[in-house]
Amino acid sequence: MSFQLSEVTLESEFDAIWPIHFKAFQDPYNTFSKFFNPIHTSLDEAVTSSKERHVRMWKANPACHWTKVVETKSENVVGATCWMLNVGAHAPNPNGTKKPFVADWHIEGSDERLFAEKLIGGLLGFVAERVARPHVVLSQMMVHPDYRRQGVGTMLIQWGIRKADELGVETVVEAVPYAAPVYEKTGFGRVEQIDIDFTIDNPSDTWKKYQSKTCPAHMSYLHYFNPLQLSTLKACAMVDPTAEAGSNRSGYILHSNDEITRLTLQHQIVKDALNNRLVLASINFSSGPRTILNSCTADGVWLRDLQASIGPQHTFIGTDVEASYFPTNPPSNTSYHAQDATKPWPKDWSGKFDLVHQRFAIAVEGSESDTRLLVQRLIDMVKPGGWIQLVDLQEWISDTDGPAWQDYCICLRDMINAKGWFEELGLVDVHEEIIEVNFGTRDDKNLEAIGKRSALLTKRQVLAAVKTLPPENITVPKERVSTLMEAIEEEFSKDPVNAHTHYKVVWARKPE
Repeated sequence: MSFQLSEVTLESEFDAIWPIHFKAFQDPYNTFSKFFNPIHTSLDEAVTSSKERHVRMWKANPACHWTKVVETKSENVVGATCWMLNVGAHAPNPNGTKKPFVADWHIEGSDERLFAEKLIGGLLGFVAERVARPHVVLSQMMVHPDYRRQGVGTMLIQWGIRKADELGVETVVEAVPYAAPVYEKTGFGRVEQIDIDFTIDNPSDTWKKYQSKTCPAHMSYLHYFNPLQLSTLKACAMVDPTAEAGSNRSGYILHSNDEITRLTLQHQIVKDALNNRLVLASINFSSGPRTILNSCTADGVWLRDLQASIGPQHTFIGTDVEASYFPTNPPSNTSYHAQDATKPWPKDWSGKFDLVHQRFAIAVEGSESDTRLLVQRLIDMVKPGGWIQLVDLQEWISDTDGPAWQDYCICLRDMINAKGWFEELGLVDVHEEIIEVNFGTRDDKNLEAIGKRSALLTKRQVLAAVKTLPPENITVPKERVSTLMEAIEEEFSKDPVNAHTHYKVVWARKPE
């Protein structure tokens, strides 16, 4: 079975698209659908009314672009998307007066109309308040139930990604959690959860019913950083590692958008290597509310991903030395705090957490005694019977990798000196799992692009840091380190790219 994608250019093309629109959102039933496309009398009347409304919007807005996918043998439309090419920058207005959203396709004065205005206005306003730069945003996507899991959705998403690449802008998506995997597969990363305020004075029983059925389906705000051509990647200068917590000069490898990009891409690659497992510790999240700490959280991508997978009944706390990366307006069960992981933690956090998690930050200290102290402080915050999970590098080099990449991995190894601290510090049920992460050529070209960019964004700053180490602590000659930047770029410019790294996940339980 083959498919063909094209951009919609004629009004008549919507005749074949719109029945698919209703079919897609009814199977399985989407609790939001009645507010976007209500059925007041008959299905046929609803399809016609909704189609005419969207055609008018398409004609009136030059930024609105519809695409469709056709099954070539039957010539039937099997999927479609609406992309908004918002290429003009605007200033976000989080505190100003908002223009109310009007859902005039609903019956005037009805609870359904008011709820639709709250819902849709909240979603549209969320992105408008946060994305000031030019961007491409996915407004709608639908795939016929009979043609799902056949690559149709990926084709539709990649059209928008390519368009954003052509325009040199970012891509934004809003999605319910169960739809997130298709977006993550094409490179999107979670940025923030959308919690819409549906509270009104004296709500009716109908309103309460809408709220109870709709609110649990939290939206996730997804943000994709477009893969650049490898030859155009530019690294930023190292920032000051002595900066105070919360300042704009933290000890991050990169900073600002480049660092968030690197961390988001890295998260996707490592999550794929772990078969989408975020927690390997034996914690039953369904037995009751848990309190979870993610140290060195950056923008909270791991924390938000975990929240989407285990539910909102838990308490999530993220800490980082760089507070400027924290999401704005997190949900009520999530908080972010400026905290240097190498410094003492708040005293009232001692023995507080069911799970303490930290990833790729053990090397921040540079000496074994200081790193052991860092780990001890993390363990102190675990409650008796709770768990700690650390993810970091494993000493390993693949013989099949390129010589420049092998030397780069040796440099990474020289920055890590992790040993069996968990056993030494009295933890039990200690486990370790080694995962292999591929940063080079693979069958999944989307993950390949993510892995390559992740590696190239990281390598320049890691090598710059390695050059500052004493010669006796560096296995690779310093003159070789100076040439590795260009050598790795050369290796990555030629297929196949062989570049692998081993990470280890270590988790253990504090005795009761």
